[in-house]
Amino acid sequence: MIVIESMKFSNIMSYGEDVEINFTGSKVSQLVGMNGAGKSSIGVILEECLYNKNSKGIPKSELPWRYGDKKSYSINVKFKAGEDMFEVDKNVTSTAKVKLYKNGEDISGHTATQTYKLIEQIIGTDFNTFTKLINQSLASSLNFLSATDTNRKKFLIELIGLEKYAEVEGVAKADLKEAKTELTKVEANTSYIETEVKKAEIAASKEKVSVHSVEDYTDELTDLMMGIKSIEANKKDLTLANNKVRVRNQLLDKYKKAIEYPPNRPESLEKIDTSAIEQDIGDIASEMRSIKSEIVKLNSIKTECFTCKRPFDEVPDMSEEISLKRNRISELEGDEKAARNKLANCRQFNLEIDQWNTFNMETSKLLRELDGDTQEQELHSLGSLEKELKELNAKIDSLKLEDSKQREAYRKATEHNATIDVALGRLQELKEELSVKEKYREDCADKVNDLTILKDTFSNKGLVAYKIESSIKIFEQLINDYLAELSKGQFTLSFEVSEAKLEVVLHDNGHKINIKSVSSGELNKINTSTLLAVRKLMSAVSKVNINLLFIDEVSSVLDGPSRDELTDLLLNEAHLNSLMVTHEYAHPLTRKIRVIKENRVSRIEYDN
Repeated sequence: MIVIESMKFSNIMSYGEDVEINFTGSKVSQLVGMNGAGKSSIGVILEECLYNKNSKGIPKSELPWRYGDKKSYSINVKFKAGEDMFEVDKNVTSTAKVKLYKNGEDISGHTATQTYKLIEQIIGTDFNTFTKLINQSLASSLNFLSATDTNRKKFLIELIGLEKYAEVEGVAKADLKEAKTELTKVEANTSYIETEVKKAEIAASKEKVSVHSVEDYTDELTDLMMGIKSIEANKKDLTLANNKVRVRNQLLDKYKKAIEYPPNRPESLEKIDTSAIEQDIGDIASEMRSIKSEIVKLNSIKTECFTCKRPFDEVPDMSEEISLKRNRISELEGDEKAARNKLANCRQFNLEIDQWNTFNMETSKLLRELDGDTQEQELHSLGSLEKELKELNAKIDSLKLEDSKQREAYRKATEHNATIDVALGRLQELKEELSVKEKYREDCADKVNDLTILKDTFSNKGLVAYKIESSIKIFEQLINDYLAELSKGQFTLSFEVSEAKLEVVLHDNGHKINIKSVSSGELNKINTSTLLAVRKLMSAVSKVNINLLFIDEVSSVLDGPSRDELTDLLLNEAHLNSLMVTHEYAHPLTRKIRVIKENRVSRIEYDN
């Protein structure tokens, strides 16, 4: 049993400093105050202290009192778990510091996160379950009755703790998918191995062939190769000798041609010296240049004044002298021509002497190379050697071909037999591997079957359906127990369960009616009965019994007698301290806790 006794807080939401509320002072307390005073905030502050979060989703930055300079707040909650007293002290400035005390001893974790894990372990439930157990309102109720049939069934699954069944089903589905994938792989692998076994059986069923040894032709080939080398040596010697004969016959042919057509031999073999003739030609050319220069000078003598154009009085006549000089040039030109013709004849004579000397030297050289023998020699015949060589090569090719055929037959036979041996070995290996794979395939198939059964067992059609059918009557009875008191026996509620739906059936004095046809007050009684039943069922399923229950605005649509009936019902609930958020309604047996807001600051006062 968890008993939340009191909470002290400062500077949070609409509240100022040092606000304290005692939860166990009365079975039923009424939180009375104006709208916006902060009545509903008390449950939010409690959630923030014990779980570091709140069901309204208010950000951390908006929790401190918004109108003050201080952006820090503090909360202190005291509760009992069994015989032990616990205290949670939370102080928030720039960071949050959380301390947990057990019977006065600090048992906090090293971090705030670790401390909150300890608190959750001590209370025995997570945040979602905790807030559903302690906080119920019209605005934030479970909307169980107005939800769709499918969502109602989903809620009931969560309510009676069957989420783990869904988790098991989810794990089983994932494992089943993986197992099916593995089974598909092993089946494909097994099929492949079976195909390979058939191939290996066909290969291993072939008959082996006899293997004949290869005849050795080494000695015979060696003898033939020696014969070829001997013939090739003789052929080489004869070829060299024939090459020499060809060269000699070519020289002899050149010699015969040279002596058949010799040049005309000059009468004298002494060459003429042409230097004197060349000197005479040079002297004539020099004299001609000198005379031509004198003629140019004589022609340049002026016979009149360059300025006034008047003839000079005394100017000798040079025409006769110029004429004599021109005649001399004509004589020299004739002498030069005669000298050049003589020089040309001498040079031709000297060329003929050079040609004769060259011919004489070449023929003498050819005759020396022929050793004076001018008789033509015959070439040696290589036909017999070529024929013999061809015959030997044919024998070698024949032996090599026979050797190649024998070796190819030997290779094919050994490869054929080796292939059969490999196939036999491979067949044995494949059969062993196939045996292992078939066993593994059976295991995988068994695993798929087991996981299918497990998935179906924990599905909505399996244990979940069974659990819902067995629990729904308990839930239905709890609702009707509360509803009988609140409606004076007018209404009863029942459930009809199908595979995916949970349908609500409402009866008014035994007549089946649509829930949408009831008034707001009647619907509130039905909702309140359902919420109280949900809380009691959750406590039973979660095995967590918490003394505190906030009921926000539930009584707002009830008339006076109905409010009294609800209050009386809550007063009779064992181990429950209820806080009803109301406005002006007052019950003589309840404690009044007034939430007053002045100057934007809320505080709590108790009526005496």
